[in-house]
Amino acid sequence: MSPTTGDGVPDIALTTTGEKRLKLSNFRGENLMLFFYPKASTPGCTTEGQDFRDAADAFAATSTRILGASRDGLKAQENFKAKHAFPFDPGLRPRRNLVQAVRRHQAQGDVR
Repeated sequence: MSPTTGDGVPDIALTTTGEKRLKLSNFRGENLMLFFYPKASTPGCTTEGQDFRDAADAFAATSTRILGASRDGLKAQENFKAKHAFPFDPGLRPRRNLVQAVRRHQAQGDVR
């Protein structure tokens, strides 16, 4: 069954930096900026992470939480976060079903 406008993303559990376990339902009722990047500490991904870091106050002013998603291991994510002083968890290890759910919603214009 295809999602329709207004459908939520499935409640998927993910592991973040600090060995924290989060479920997407933890953010229900909040704005969430979930950004995907292929590899921590590469030039493009570093710039992207730094841009989100530098805009963290603006996101907070709109009650928007920032989370990053990469398939890198958690140790690489911990190092990435510490080296660049990210005030958010960049270490989600997305499961395939999260990526697929976001892509379906993006295709329908629900996610940008």
